[in-house]
Amino acid sequence: MRWNSKWLWRMVILVIMAGCKNKDEQKEEAASGDVFFDYRITGEDGNDSVTCFFQYRHGGPDGDAVIWPEKGKLVLDEEPLTADSAGLDGSYYEVRKPLNAFEGNHTILFHMDGKGYKEEFGFHAFGLATELPEVINRKPFTIELRGLPEKTSVRLVLVDTAFLSEDINGIYPVRNGQLSITTDMLSKLSDGPVSLQILWEDRRRLKSHTAAGGWITRAYSLSREFEIIP
Repeated sequence: MRWNSKWLWRMVILVIMAGCKNKDEQKEEAASGDVFFDYRITGEDGNDSVTCFFQYRHGGPDGDAVIWPEKGKLVLDEEPLTADSAGLDGSYYEVRKPLNAFEGNHTILFHMDGKGYKEEFGFHAFGLATELPEVINRKPFTIELRGLPEKTSVRLVLVDTAFLSEDINGIYPVRNGQLSITTDMLSKLSDGPVSLQILWEDRRRLKSHTAAGGWITRAYSLSREFEIIP
């Protein structure tokens, strides 16, 4: 059987059109059901504001960040947010809130394709119950913290100015507001100036999300400097 060239080209065009239609349908399906929710709420001691950052990604946490100008609507505590974009971050929603007014419970409501996804979370800052002295003798001591759960863990970073020292960077328990600086930790640091950072972070799965899933990350940190002497 010989194919007429006109009919052959018509077949090719039909196949291309069908492929384009399938891609459009897949794109629409992804926009409505294959979207990963990424919520990040962060603050820092000494900074008077909390940053609320929201992204919606195709397929999973590493997918492209996208927005829906007509179909999507994001509301934080009854305040609608406006989408923005950046070269590296992609599309996102971001707002900064005064720290002293943001303590407590909050609600995120995202509307997409006729569906509403509601998430509630709490945000609480922590700090030093007792300020650290500028100079500390080389012996074990305890950092007193306020505003943290009775049993939790934090990331502790201790960095000195010596090139060959190991520094400290790990997860350590906080019990009843006390973070212990042990002899073993101090043995890895040289005498002289030390930079300290304490980071509390909590990441959990969202209760309301699409099939792709989602998470919310809450983080707060504080930094100090002191000197170790023999």
